[in-house]
Amino acid sequence: MHLFHLLFIPVFFISVFFTHIGCKDRIDPIKAEYNRPLTLSQHDTIKKDIYKEPIGPLPDFMKIYGNIEDGETLSLALLRAGVEYKIAEQIILNLRGIFDFRKCKAGDTFVVSLDRDTNNLLSFEYSSSPIESYIIESDEDGNFVAYKEEYEIEKRVEFVTGRISGSLYETMERIGEDPQLSIILANEVFAWDIDFYTEVMPDDEFKIVVEKYYSGNYFVQYGNILAASYNGKVTGSKEAFYFVVDKKGGYYNSKGLANKRAFLKSPLKYGKISSGFGKRRHPIYKRIKMHHGVDYAAPIGTQVWAVADGVVTFAGVMGGYGNLVIIKHKGGLETRYGHLSRFGAGIRQGVSVEQGRLIGYVGSTGVSTGPHLHFEMRHNGKIINPLKKVAPPTEPLDKRYMSQFLKMVEEYRKYFQFTESKVISVNNDVGSETTR
Repeated sequence: MHLFHLLFIPVFFISVFFTHIGCKDRIDPIKAEYNRPLTLSQHDTIKKDIYKEPIGPLPDFMKIYGNIEDGETLSLALLRAGVEYKIAEQIILNLRGIFDFRKCKAGDTFVVSLDRDTNNLLSFEYSSSPIESYIIESDEDGNFVAYKEEYEIEKRVEFVTGRISGSLYETMERIGEDPQLSIILANEVFAWDIDFYTEVMPDDEFKIVVEKYYSGNYFVQYGNILAASYNGKVTGSKEAFYFVVDKKGGYYNSKGLANKRAFLKSPLKYGKISSGFGKRRHPIYKRIKMHHGVDYAAPIGTQVWAVADGVVTFAGVMGGYGNLVIIKHKGGLETRYGHLSRFGAGIRQGVSVEQGRLIGYVGSTGVSTGPHLHFEMRHNGKIINPLKKVAPPTEPLDKRYMSQFLKMVEEYRKYFQFTESKVISVNNDVGSETTR
C-alpha cells in the first residue's frame, strides 16, 4: 500500500468523526462552578481558579470604570465616566430600593459592563467599601436583578507601636501598617494637640490600641483608635482615650478632658510650613514685607478644612490671595484660606461650616510662587499669629462617668507597656496576646 493511502485513511476517519459530532468553528469557554464566597480571601481564591488563563475567544463586552468625586451624585459620576444617559438611567432605576443614593461618598467606585456590539447594559457593580457592593446582573430570563453583596468580617483589637523615621505616614508604611492609620491618628485623635507638620521629630514614639477589620486573611479597614500615646521631643507626652457618652464617642486625655477644642492645630491634612508669620523677604516683590499668615506647602488638590465652626463671609477671588475663603468664628475671630485651586462643594457666602469641613483645595492662584495654602487669623480685625493662638480649655467628663473612664484608662495603659506590635483580642474576646 502506498504511503499516501496510509496517511489518507486516518485523516479521513478523523474528518468524518468531527463532522458527525458537529465540530464548531470556535471553542466555548469552560464555565467553572461558582459558589458565592463568604470572605474576601475566598473570593480571591475562586477568582484565580476561574481565570487562570483565557480559554477561547475574548468576551464580547467592554468595561467602564469610574468613581465618585466629592459632592457628586452617582448619575453625574456615570455620565462623567462616559456612560450614555439611557444606560445611567437604567442603572439608577434598577438600584432603587436596594441602594440609598444619599450614601454616595467620594472614593466609592463602580464598574459598568456593556455589550461590545449593541452597547447594552450587561452588569453593574458599585463598591462602597471593600466588603460591601451593590450588583446589577441579568437572570436566566434576561431580566435585571439588583442586590447587595456583603462579606463576613472579623474585628480584632491590635497594639501598634513605632518610632518616627521620616514622616508619620512613612513610618506607618515602614512598620507594616496601612498609612490610613497615620491619618486617623493625626486628624481624629491628636488634631487639637499636635501639629504633625511642624512638631514631629525623629525617634518620637507612638503607641496605639486600634480596632482592625479582616475578611478571611485580608485586612479591610481600621475601626476606632481606642487608646493612643505620643511621646515627642517637641510635643512632650500626649495621651488620648476613646470613650462613649450618650451614644457619642470622643477622645479624652487621662484626666477626662476632651481632646476636641475650638480650633484645630492645622488647616490641612498634609503639608509643611514653608513660610512663617512675621517679616520676610518677599519671594516675588524682592523686598522685606510683613507676612500676615502662615504658608503650608502642599501638592495641588490637597484638602483644606475649616479649623473651627463658623460662617463663610467670602468665597471668591480677592487680589493677591487668588481664590479665597474667609470664615467668621465666635469671639471676634476670623480665618482666611488663600491661593486655593478650587472651593469645596457648597462653600459660598452665608453657609455655616463645622470644624473639619472641607472648604477647598490647595492651589497656586493669585500672587504665588508655587502650590501652597496661605492661612491667616484675625481677632477683632487685628492680624495675629495662628501658631500662637491658644485654644480655651474644654469641659471635663461628667462626674457620673469618671470612675468608669479612669478604670478604662488604667486598663489601656497596661498595653502601653508592650514593646512590640501584637494582637490583643479577636471579636472583643480578650485572650492571650499574639505577637506579630
